Amino acid sequence: MGQVTVFSGPERCRRWSDEERLRIVAEAFAPGARVADVCRRHDVSSGLIYTWRRKLRDAGVALMVQQGLKRNPHGGDLFVFRGRAGSLIKIIWHDGIGMSLYAKRLEKGRFVWPSAHEGTVSLPPSQLACLLEGIDWRNPQYTWRPQSAG
Repeated sequence: MGQVTVFSGPERCRRWSDEERLRIVAEAFAPGARVADVCRRHDVSSGLIYTWRRKLRDAGVALMVQQGLKRNPHGGDLFVFRGRAGSLIKIIWHDGIGMSLYAKRLEKGRFVWPSAHEGTVSLPPSQLACLLEGIDWRNPQYTWRPQSAG
């Protein structure tokens, strides 16, 4: 049997520091690691590890722009990221007041992504509009549209 922790009084939840969370998430998603094994080793639920990973990923988009692309995420430019499957895009921008995040998922099909040189590509507004509508900007035609809301 592993370690048993007894919580009493008003402080029932364990407090994890940011460094501990980052270390546990990195360990859980390392190549060849199993999340369930890491959960047992650190006495934490798998749902909590997935929540930590999601929060790190969402907060890390601006950091990715700053460190990975060597650009200022607060400069007013739009930064568009595509998910692995191609059906999700996230756009971040700073409008002078605060950082905004826009996410869009296609129900059917994938976003047509231009080929990037050196990791980035600049799009004119017309191509960005086609991208957001799910239109193939190389051959503009509307893609599938849902027939009903429910």
